[in-house]
Amino acid sequence: MSKFKDLCQIYNQSHSEMSEYLESCVQFAETLMKGLEVYLDAPAKRITYRDRQGEEKSLREALCLRDGVWHVDVALTMCPESAYRLRAAEFARCYYPRQTVLLSFVIKKITVDTFLVGLENYPTQFTVDAKEQNSLTKLYEFVVNVLEAYYKHILQIILKQDESPRKVEFEHIENYL
Repeated sequence: MSKFKDLCQIYNQSHSEMSEYLESCVQFAETLMKGLEVYLDAPAKRITYRDRQGEEKSLREALCLRDGVWHVDVALTMCPESAYRLRAAEFARCYYPRQTVLLSFVIKKITVDTFLVGLENYPTQFTVDAKEQNSLTKLYEFVVNVLEAYYKHILQIILKQDESPRKVEFEHIENYL
């Protein structure tokens, strides 16, 4: 066999390995995010995904691999459905308008079925078995705790930051968790 054919064979093998790795990570991210949506019982279109430039994208397009870790910004739009209807019907000022906050998830594949998942710059991370949906529950509970801490202390955060941060960073809520 020629050297070029040897290289082509090695290339094909490495390309297949990389494709399998990418697809398994994307499938896990899709399972993770669908599970979060179900866990939160979020209405349709309240959870969306953003790329690093802040543009709304599909989950597959929003995922970004940096330094061996997948990053995805998850946008969660908060506002009760009744507030949307009331605001639209009366064109009245809404003191609690809808707000979209970002949670930056990080995902690292450890083994074939094991992933390390957390929120970017948060000290807590979770080891998740991709084949065991129940292993995601602690992560989802943590996300809810983060959001609760953020909203329960939003006034203090605004007074400290001079604005309501759109990205829920650990530094904003570390004293409240």
